[in-house]
Amino acid sequence: MPTNSFQNYRNITLRTLMVFSSFFFSCNPKHKQVDYVFKIVLEVRVMNDDKFQLFYSEQNQTKFTDKNILKVNVKGFNEYQTIVFELPKKTFPNKLRIDVGENKMESPIEIKSCQLIWGENVLEMDHLSFNRFFKPNVYIIVQGRGDIYERRVMDNKYDPFFVSTAFLEQYLKLKF
Repeated sequence: MPTNSFQNYRNITLRTLMVFSSFFFSCNPKHKQVDYVFKIVLEVRVMNDDKFQLFYSEQNQTKFTDKNILKVNVKGFNEYQTIVFELPKKTFPNKLRIDVGENKMESPIEIKSCQLIWGENVLEMDHLSFNRFFKPNVYIIVQGRGDIYERRVMDNKYDPFFVSTAFLEQYLKLKF
């Protein structure tokens, strides 16, 4: 009899360990286990000096916070320029928000392309596919072929940004 109860105890212990380990690894995504740097690379034309910001949220965060923000000063220039946001090492976002100006300039910006990079995984968006992955807010009017975005003041407020769509968030979970 003692042997049988020992085997039962061992089986229960092993099952418990398996349940806890599967829970632990399912809550600890593969993204945290590698030393990659998540990058967002934008090819944009901005006519005036300004500041772009990237807000990102991580697993289990429902809102953007001032803790997870990157800022880049942008020089006004008639040619396309590359803007790069690099998240801290081992940081994988589940949502993104790209703020495209602080200076209350009601001027257009052009987005030629956007890349999201995580190790060998790359999502490339051109001006036509960008709108499938990012949605502009009310302070941005889409013009032209979908690559020109007019930033505007409304009710004396100004906060133009693009936020990741549910499609992008699901894509990141499945493909990256």
